[in-house]
Amino acid sequence: MEIKSFTLKDVELDERTFTGYAAGYGNEDSDGDIIMRGAFAESIANDFPRKKIKILWQHNSSEPIGLPLEMSEDEKGLYVKGKISKTERGDEAMELLRDGVIDSMSVGFMIPKDGYEYNDDGKRMITKGRLMEFSLVTFPANEQAVVQSVKEVSEREIERVLREAGCSRTIAKSIVANGVKGLRDAEREAKELMDLINELKGLV
Repeated sequence: MEIKSFTLKDVELDERTFTGYAAGYGNEDSDGDIIMRGAFAESIANDFPRKKIKILWQHNSSEPIGLPLEMSEDEKGLYVKGKISKTERGDEAMELLRDGVIDSMSVGFMIPKDGYEYNDDGKRMITKGRLMEFSLVTFPANEQAVVQSVKEVSEREIERVLREAGCSRTIAKSIVANGVKGLRDAEREAKELMDLINELKGLV
């Protein structure tokens, strides 16, 4: 399987998604190859809708971390939007993306016998490849493969939505801090407080 890498940039934060170019077209990568526009058109049309293209961690097939939500080709390269799954490795990947430690992507694909040709300079021009996966990687082979944005819901945004939905500030903060368990704890505390108030009323 062929592996080609690209660098990410412009990280911002919402919803465990990221966008960028998984492959760059028309430029020579560090392996001396040039991926041509349209090389992954068949994979986008046939494999992407069937969820056959995975997002991996560092090209490790035993560590899938998500699925692409969008894939398209333009003059620059293979543009993708991916969603990172809520797993231990996925959480690590999101943290490294947010901090800018990981800022690159890389594609893994198979080249058929008729999927390449050589130009006058002897460089291999890849015209067709079956895309198997793209990965978040530490070091890219192609400087055009970049992560442009990373989105993750902030605690403040979650609290705002909960408040707009009718939750009290206390319950909203508890959910943000502790998840659903926080809501249950807050509800239990509220019930205990109401029971105490009713008891006091009965003594008056």
